[in-house]
Amino acid sequence: MKRLAVLFAGQGAQSLGMGLSAIEETPALMSYFNTIQQHLNFDLKKILNGEVSGLNQTEFTQPSLLATSLLYYRQLQTLLPLNPQYLIGFSLGEYTALHLAGHLDLTSTLHLIQVRANAMAAASRSNPGMMAAIIGLSTSVLESLCVQVSKPKHQVIIANYNCPGQMVISGHELAVKEVMTLATSNGAKRAIPLNVSGAFHSPLMADAGQQLSKVLLSIKFQASQTPMVFNWTGKPLPHLSDLPLYLVQQVQSSVQFENSIRYLSAQQIDTFIEIGPGNVLAGLVKKILPDAKVISYNGQKDLSLVKELLA
Repeated sequence: MKRLAVLFAGQGAQSLGMGLSAIEETPALMSYFNTIQQHLNFDLKKILNGEVSGLNQTEFTQPSLLATSLLYYRQLQTLLPLNPQYLIGFSLGEYTALHLAGHLDLTSTLHLIQVRANAMAAASRSNPGMMAAIIGLSTSVLESLCVQVSKPKHQVIIANYNCPGQMVISGHELAVKEVMTLATSNGAKRAIPLNVSGAFHSPLMADAGQQLSKVLLSIKFQASQTPMVFNWTGKPLPHLSDLPLYLVQQVQSSVQFENSIRYLSAQQIDTFIEIGPGNVLAGLVKKILPDAKVISYNGQKDLSLVKELLA
């Protein structure tokens, strides 16, 4: 019997029109969409359809992606109920997983993601930096280059451990550019600056972590109904009381995606469905576990793929 994990997309996967097909194909979801809208401080539909610009601004990107993933998941559950053994989200996708796992109610989830998005946007303005993808270099070499270059006010770390030979670095602009140059001279195939607004998942996001920690004090978390694997450690949560710390650290620490997928593989997970716009996570999983069965669900057009995968 197949053992299933569901993955939720992160920032960078956004695209105009995302999520709208779900309410067009499944009109019963409109009330769910309206419930989500009630808890957002901007017009979600206008952002999604491009009537109002801003989808690529962190303040709007994160809540919009969360809403999109929730809509696609709810739609899929109405068409073909899933019973995943694990949930995992990439960066902000972790909040989709938190809600669907049962840790957070919808109101708290939407409140937290807006706090997180606004705090990260503010941190990006007060502590500007950049990110870059490094392709074709070993993890140990890239880690040593980041350590070699980093010093106070000149910091760079590996922000995303995506898959073998594909990582993302993040930090102060000059430090990131220095590591890009060193990475290329040490054998990296490519070093590509990313079009993002800040140095996410690096110490430059510490202010965002502090803002988030204040709000987390007032949030009531529940025990999960479905196990999760967390970005910060690449493993499940040891104790429910650790969850606020995990979410604070997640903002300013590396995303351990490769280790997370390897952990799932060790739990005999052999089937993965990515929920959300695009198929980035599905591609990463295939590079980590070439024999895994993986697809992306971006609306009812992908239903036949899901059925085939789970058959």
